[in-house]
Amino acid sequence: MRNAIDTTSLGTDTVDLKATAATPLSPINNVEVDDFTPTLTAANAKGTFRDATFSYVFAVFNVTGGGSTLVETATKAQGATSTSVQIQVPLEGDSSYQWRVRPFLDGAFGSWSPLASFTTPPSVVISPPVPTAPINGVTVADLRPEFNVTNGSVEGDAGTVIYQIQVALDSGFSNIVTEEGTELRARGDTNIHLRADLAELTHYFWRVRGRNDGQGKTGFLPIGKAASLVTGDWSPTQDFFTPAAPPPGPTPFCCPPPNRLEIVQQVGDETGYPGSGISVTDFTQAVAERLHDEDPNWGRRINGNGNIGKDTIGYRVDDSDDNPYKIDIVAGATSSSPVLHWAGEGRLGGSWVAP
Repeated sequence: MRNAIDTTSLGTDTVDLKATAATPLSPINNVEVDDFTPTLTAANAKGTFRDATFSYVFAVFNVTGGGSTLVETATKAQGATSTSVQIQVPLEGDSSYQWRVRPFLDGAFGSWSPLASFTTPPSVVISPPVPTAPINGVTVADLRPEFNVTNGSVEGDAGTVIYQIQVALDSGFSNIVTEEGTELRARGDTNIHLRADLAELTHYFWRVRGRNDGQGKTGFLPIGKAASLVTGDWSPTQDFFTPAAPPPGPTPFCCPPPNRLEIVQQVGDETGYPGSGISVTDFTQAVAERLHDEDPNWGRRINGNGNIGKDTIGYRVDDSDDNPYKIDIVAGATSSSPVLHWAGEGRLGGSWVAP
């Protein structure tokens, strides 16, 4: 929002325009706005003796703590029946504001409207997560390691928070080799998976930060409604080494398909399983449907006796519905303490069916 007029006139009561006052419509009555750049809307003024098309001067004041400080002004051409202007410079969080508006035409000003009031929501703060694995120069087991962080705190109406990971060849991150993003998991820690192998026998550095602006590399998710868009600070940097590539040769099975424990955990968060009362069969169905949307080779596995595996999913191999790769996603499904996991059991017969 720019100071498009001589703001020295804002503090005067000079009225030399023959017009009624404009009327604030929103936000009014001390309502809390949704974000820090709200739109101000006022019903248009009317000329006293003839119809006229005005411009409007908007003025916004910070009145937190009993003071009154002019923070922004703007002029806007008249709309059809009302006139609106959006604040351009973000306001302070958890603060009280007042605003008013007056018509303006050919150097003449009309009366100020009554003051309208609103408040802003608390500021959004996304604290950095804490890397927990791999750390301290450990050599990982394979060329596509799983990264884990302890979630940082999130204050305010942040909406959907994404954890963004950077992996680089140097601690200054001038040579970044990959970036990925995944949604913060509600259970206190979050796993982040890479989509491609790293180089063998290489020293890597990595860091993570939280953000809710929806920007970034492949894997970032859509944001939810938030009071403000924030990118948090980077976590401390950690490092690790990759092993040598496995020797070429046949593998015992076709696969295994990619580890998607992250999806199992996300569906668990969404459904509340195992504590919400949803059955393990329905939970497994929900996981299979989510995975099938990602890759149509995911589905359910029918056991050799014709029964559907209550806690297993299947991965179709070579477009064949016979002998899918079996994944068990719940340990102790019939016990009193089932645990979500990802256990590939190989191609054990049975058949595949789309969820």
